[in-house]
Amino acid sequence: MVAEVIEALRQQGLTVSFDGVNLVLEGAVDTLDASLKDAVKRQKTLLMSQLAPPVYFGAQPLHCESAGAIRFVLVAWFDSRVVVWSPHLERDQLEETVRSSPSFGGAGIKVVCATCPSIPPIFEQMAAVGRRFCVHDVRRAFRLTNGALPLDVQWIDTADICRAAGYPSDIQKLVTSTPLPFHETVKLRFGQKPSSRQHRSLHDDLVGGAARSIATQNLFEILSGFYDPVAAWGHHRINNRGVCVDVQLAKNLHAIWTQSYSQVMKPIQDGTAGISPADLRNDAKFSIWLRTHGLAVTKFNRDELSRLLHTIESGSMSFSPAVLHVVQAKLFLLRPLGSQLQTMLDICDADGRLRHQFVSVGSHTGRFASDESQLHNFQRPDVRIANHSSLISRSSDPHNFLTCLPPGVRPDDAVASLRRFCLIAEQGNRLCIGDFRSIEPRVLAWCADEPRLLEAFREGRDPYVEMAERLFGRRLGKHDDLERQVGKVVLLGAGYAMGAETFDDFAGKHGVDLASVGLRADMVIQTFRSEYPRICGNGEINGMGLWYAVDAAARHSVATGAVTHAGRCEFHHDGSTLFIRLPSGRWLCYRNLYLECADSCGQASLRFDHPKNGRVNTWGGKLTENIVQAIVSDLLIASLVRCEQSGLAVVMHVHDEIVVEAKIESAESTCAELSNIMESPPDWARDVPLEAKTRISSRHGDG
Repeated sequence: MVAEVIEALRQQGLTVSFDGVNLVLEGAVDTLDASLKDAVKRQKTLLMSQLAPPVYFGAQPLHCESAGAIRFVLVAWFDSRVVVWSPHLERDQLEETVRSSPSFGGAGIKVVCATCPSIPPIFEQMAAVGRRFCVHDVRRAFRLTNGALPLDVQWIDTADICRAAGYPSDIQKLVTSTPLPFHETVKLRFGQKPSSRQHRSLHDDLVGGAARSIATQNLFEILSGFYDPVAAWGHHRINNRGVCVDVQLAKNLHAIWTQSYSQVMKPIQDGTAGISPADLRNDAKFSIWLRTHGLAVTKFNRDELSRLLHTIESGSMSFSPAVLHVVQAKLFLLRPLGSQLQTMLDICDADGRLRHQFVSVGSHTGRFASDESQLHNFQRPDVRIANHSSLISRSSDPHNFLTCLPPGVRPDDAVASLRRFCLIAEQGNRLCIGDFRSIEPRVLAWCADEPRLLEAFREGRDPYVEMAERLFGRRLGKHDDLERQVGKVVLLGAGYAMGAETFDDFAGKHGVDLASVGLRADMVIQTFRSEYPRICGNGEINGMGLWYAVDAAARHSVATGAVTHAGRCEFHHDGSTLFIRLPSGRWLCYRNLYLECADSCGQASLRFDHPKNGRVNTWGGKLTENIVQAIVSDLLIASLVRCEQSGLAVVMHVHDEIVVEAKIESAESTCAELSNIMESPPDWARDVPLEAKTRISSRHGDG
């Protein structure tokens, strides 16, 4: 793309540069080929992204707040200029404070103060010529400025870049716990405990904004090698486009949940259940209350409590009515659907679309996450509800809705199941939904070069069914859905060196009770490991399975500094950080990774500084999981970018699923194009056996 255009210009004796405002072509421009000239026009924004330095922003709340609105100051640095903007201050007050602050001095620096109610024109001018805007934690900046910042520009988020580089995203942690070379202003501001709000002055707030903008510049310049402008371009377009919301359905579901919550919590709040709302929220006190009523429960996740509630409701054991009320109330508290639906309604734009809900680097491996509305955490439709459309049509009447629920489906189950149905296509459009089928097992098999699993995928067989048939010792029929689900959970969970106990918990969280289908976790793990030796061991990858090859490669590189290879990846330790180069060319970074804490057998642990979780252990199975999930993320990003380049309007993506909005009359052809894109891997993964399943729907939950 951009690199190809620049190289083509070079071959024609031309160079392209940036003069502070525009792109400049130097050389024999009159001889420029028409197709290349057109390419330069089409790629102007991306060319600008690579050639022009960004505008660096720092947003800071002011030391006092007006009723109902956050007051802020914004400091921006670019082209030897500083713009200080706050619509909440008098101009004289702002200018006087800026003049008295050494943070805004410096030879050749022009400082402009602005107190206009909307964004200063200079920012609009920069956006109009394609300049990128760079800020640390763009979602924080948008919230802090009450949406005053423009959305339709190319934003660079250095918080995402920090996570991609293996660092924490919090500026204070970056300053105090990493060796990154920050400017002295940043060190002074963030190297100590911040003063409390009531003791901060306007000068402190201006310095805070300046320090944030300088820190943003420092981070981008230091870590720009971890920034992918093409992926960021696609991510920005998708976030700007947003997805349409059925606002009325969301309001109806919120009303249903609120009414049901009030009914369930009534015995708790009026004291008749014998436990206070505060104690109900406290797992330790809740456990004590259950023991006094004859129940010994150690796990308080939704799956365990749902099973407990089923036991109580079945009448197989005798309990007081209070136990039923309390367990129902606890289950409601574990699902804060009311606040989640309200958040979705609050952040929905006036045109009924949810925007800027995706975080491009949401985890250490580079996988996406979702912000505020938590689109990635929407529950899949409940299989016990045969007709979601019927419930949707009744949602305006809570009583009618609740009386039509299928047996065993609680109100919170129904509301959670219908939340996906709030995401819709605009009138006259349809959602074209493409899902990468079994992508993690496919990539795992590819990394391990596991012939049996690769062959099954390439021949269109169903490895989930084949694993289930191995476990149950019989052929599966078309109605053996539960057995296939067992096989699916095994392939998704056992591929990363889980032990039997951990896998048993994993299966339970995915709705599979191994004991109820006559299986033991240790037997399942042993079957998987014997079925796929190139993943688990006794294979031929350097004489060992993938888990052990990855573990050995990491340990050898840490011990010797040598470049090693395993699982189609390259490992290099520079004395403090382990870098794993993925097949795409992207790096996974494990900061301060060393061999520590030898166990009784003399085996040292691999320990590193996790961006979120502090000092943690890792091992071959965990590193394999990180690698596979990172490659899956790279494949998703490649497909998203190709969709955008092809003119497909991606409105959202959930895990391994891409959702495109298209006109009704072009939905079929859009689905075909989406499938072709998703099943055509990039050159670095050309032999990964990808498969995509597509469907057309007016609502995301349908199908």
